[in-house]
Amino acid sequence: MKKYKSIVETLCGKTINSNNFYEISQYYPFGINKLSGEVIVRDLIKIEDNNIITVGNISENCFISILNSDEEKLIKAAKIAKNEVSMEKDNFTFVIDCISRALILEDSFQKELDILYEKGEVLVGALTLGEIANNKNKYLEFYNKTIVVSKIEKKNDK
Repeated sequence: MKKYKSIVETLCGKTINSNNFYEISQYYPFGINKLSGEVIVRDLIKIEDNNIITVGNISENCFISILNSDEEKLIKAAKIAKNEVSMEKDNFTFVIDCISRALILEDSFQKELDILYEKGEVLVGALTLGEIANNKNKYLEFYNKTIVVSKIEKKNDK
Protein backbone atom coordinates (compact mmCIF):
# COMPACT_ATOMS: atom_id res chain seq x y z
CA MET A 1 0.00 0.00 0.00
CA LYS A 2 2.82 2.44 0.82
CA LYS A 3 4.39 2.22 -2.64
CA TYR A 4 1.05 2.55 -4.45
CA LYS A 5 0.09 5.51 -2.27
CA SER A 6 3.41 7.25 -2.88
CA ILE A 7 3.32 6.78 -6.66
CA VAL A 8 -0.33 7.75 -7.12
CA GLU A 9 -0.11 10.77 -4.82
CA THR A 10 2.79 12.04 -6.93
CA LEU A 11 0.84 11.46 -10.16
CA CYS A 12 -2.48 12.95 -9.09
CA GLY A 13 -1.33 15.60 -6.62
CA LYS A 14 -3.78 14.45 -3.94
CA THR A 15 -3.29 12.73 -0.59
CA ILE A 16 -4.90 9.29 -0.50
CA ASN A 17 -6.84 8.21 2.58
CA SER A 18 -9.54 5.64 3.30
CA ASN A 19 -12.28 8.20 2.49
CA ASN A 20 -11.06 9.07 -1.03
CA PHE A 21 -9.22 5.87 -1.96
CA TYR A 22 -11.93 4.48 -4.25
CA GLU A 23 -12.51 7.81 -6.00
CA ILE A 24 -8.80 8.23 -6.79
CA SER A 25 -7.99 4.57 -7.46
CA GLN A 26 -10.59 4.40 -10.27
CA TYR A 27 -8.10 6.36 -12.37
CA TYR A 28 -5.07 4.31 -11.23
CA PRO A 29 -5.94 0.58 -11.35
CA PHE A 30 -3.43 -2.25 -11.31
CA GLY A 31 -2.27 -3.85 -14.53
CA ILE A 32 -1.32 -7.52 -14.30
CA ASN A 33 1.46 -8.10 -16.81
CA LYS A 34 1.03 -11.48 -18.53
CA LEU A 35 3.88 -13.35 -20.25
CA SER A 36 2.04 -12.94 -23.56
CA GLY A 37 2.40 -9.17 -23.23
CA GLU A 38 -1.28 -8.69 -22.44
CA VAL A 39 -2.15 -6.48 -19.48
CA ILE A 40 -5.20 -7.42 -17.39
CA VAL A 41 -6.76 -4.55 -15.43
CA ARG A 42 -7.75 -4.97 -11.79
CA ASP A 43 -9.93 -2.28 -10.26
CA LEU A 44 -9.10 -1.36 -6.68
CA ILE A 45 -12.05 -1.00 -4.33
CA LYS A 46 -10.83 -0.37 -0.80
CA ILE A 47 -8.07 -0.50 1.79
CA GLU A 48 -8.40 -3.16 4.47
CA ASP A 49 -5.74 -3.61 7.16
CA ASN A 50 -3.27 -1.65 4.99
CA ASN A 51 -3.92 -4.04 2.07
CA ILE A 52 -5.49 -3.08 -1.24
CA ILE A 53 -8.62 -5.07 -2.09
CA THR A 54 -9.24 -5.58 -5.82
CA VAL A 55 -12.13 -6.75 -7.98
CA GLY A 56 -10.77 -10.13 -9.05
CA ASN A 57 -7.71 -12.07 -8.01
CA ILE A 58 -4.06 -11.22 -8.46
CA SER A 59 -1.75 -14.23 -8.40
CA GLU A 60 1.10 -14.27 -5.93
CA ASN A 61 4.49 -13.18 -7.33
CA CYS A 62 3.08 -11.78 -10.57
CA PHE A 63 4.28 -8.50 -12.05
CA ILE A 64 1.90 -5.58 -11.74
CA SER A 65 2.01 -1.99 -12.83
CA ILE A 66 -0.04 1.07 -12.01
CA LEU A 67 -2.13 2.14 -14.96
CA ASN A 68 -3.74 5.51 -15.61
CA SER A 69 -6.96 6.24 -17.43
CA ASP A 70 -9.13 9.20 -18.25
CA GLU A 71 -12.29 9.98 -20.18
CA GLU A 72 -10.52 10.44 -23.51
CA LYS A 73 -8.80 7.03 -23.32
CA LEU A 74 -12.02 5.25 -22.35
CA ILE A 75 -14.01 6.84 -25.19
CA LYS A 76 -11.23 5.95 -27.65
CA ALA A 77 -11.33 2.32 -26.45
CA ALA A 78 -15.08 2.20 -27.11
CA LYS A 79 -14.47 3.39 -30.68
CA ILE A 80 -11.82 0.70 -31.18
CA ALA A 81 -14.13 -2.01 -29.79
CA LYS A 82 -16.91 -0.91 -32.13
CA ASN A 83 -14.59 -0.89 -35.14
CA GLU A 84 -13.43 -4.46 -34.42
CA VAL A 85 -16.89 -5.93 -35.02
CA SER A 86 -18.89 -6.33 -38.22
CA MET A 87 -20.54 -3.13 -39.33
CA GLU A 88 -23.20 -4.79 -41.49
CA LYS A 89 -26.59 -3.12 -41.19
CA ASP A 90 -29.58 -4.78 -39.54
CA ASN A 91 -27.43 -6.21 -36.77
CA PHE A 92 -28.30 -6.47 -33.13
CA THR A 93 -25.55 -4.91 -30.97
CA PHE A 94 -24.87 -6.40 -27.53
CA VAL A 95 -22.52 -4.56 -25.16
CA ILE A 96 -21.04 -5.59 -21.82
CA ASP A 97 -19.38 -2.60 -20.16
CA CYS A 98 -17.56 -2.49 -16.84
CA ILE A 99 -19.39 -0.23 -14.42
CA SER A 100 -16.08 1.34 -13.37
CA ARG A 101 -15.90 2.88 -16.86
CA ALA A 102 -19.35 4.43 -16.41
CA LEU A 103 -18.36 5.76 -12.98
CA ILE A 104 -15.32 7.52 -14.45
CA LEU A 105 -17.22 8.84 -17.47
CA GLU A 106 -20.18 10.08 -15.40
CA ASP A 107 -22.19 12.43 -17.67
CA SER A 108 -19.94 11.54 -20.62
CA PHE A 109 -21.13 7.92 -20.48
CA GLN A 110 -23.76 8.97 -23.01
CA LYS A 111 -20.90 9.76 -25.44
CA GLU A 112 -19.79 6.14 -25.23
CA LEU A 113 -23.32 4.91 -25.90
CA ASP A 114 -23.66 7.31 -28.84
CA ILE A 115 -20.46 5.89 -30.36
CA LEU A 116 -21.81 2.35 -30.11
CA TYR A 117 -25.30 3.05 -31.40
CA GLU A 118 -26.05 2.69 -35.09
CA LYS A 119 -29.24 4.34 -36.31
CA GLY A 120 -31.89 1.75 -37.03
CA GLU A 121 -30.21 -0.98 -34.99
CA VAL A 122 -31.02 -2.37 -31.59
CA LEU A 123 -28.41 -1.70 -28.87
CA VAL A 124 -28.72 -3.74 -25.68
CA GLY A 125 -26.22 -4.15 -22.90
CA ALA A 126 -25.33 -4.31 -19.25
CA LEU A 127 -23.01 -2.63 -16.81
CA THR A 128 -21.10 -5.31 -14.90
CA LEU A 129 -18.46 -5.60 -12.18
CA GLY A 130 -16.16 -7.35 -14.60
CA GLU A 131 -16.18 -9.24 -17.84
CA ILE A 132 -15.29 -12.85 -18.54
CA ALA A 133 -14.00 -13.25 -22.06
CA ASN A 134 -11.77 -15.41 -24.21
CA ASN A 135 -8.32 -13.84 -24.30
CA LYS A 136 -7.57 -15.10 -27.84
CA ASN A 137 -5.43 -17.91 -26.35
CA LYS A 138 -8.30 -20.36 -25.87
CA TYR A 139 -8.95 -19.79 -22.19
CA LEU A 140 -11.16 -17.42 -20.24
CA GLU A 141 -9.91 -14.42 -18.29
CA PHE A 142 -11.65 -12.06 -15.87
CA TYR A 143 -11.31 -8.40 -16.89
CA ASN A 144 -12.07 -5.03 -15.29
CA LYS A 145 -12.50 -1.68 -17.06
CA THR A 146 -13.24 -3.33 -20.38
CA ILE A 147 -15.96 -2.95 -22.94
CA VAL A 148 -17.05 -5.93 -25.01
CA VAL A 149 -19.05 -5.23 -28.18
CA SER A 150 -20.78 -8.02 -30.09
CA LYS A 151 -22.83 -7.87 -33.26
CA ILE A 152 -25.45 -10.50 -33.89
CA GLU A 153 -26.47 -10.69 -37.50
CA LYS A 154 -30.12 -10.73 -38.39
CA LYS A 155 -31.17 -14.09 -39.81
CA ASN A 156 -31.56 -13.83 -43.56
CA ASP A 157 -34.51 -15.98 -44.65
CA LYS A 158 -34.16 -17.18 -48.24
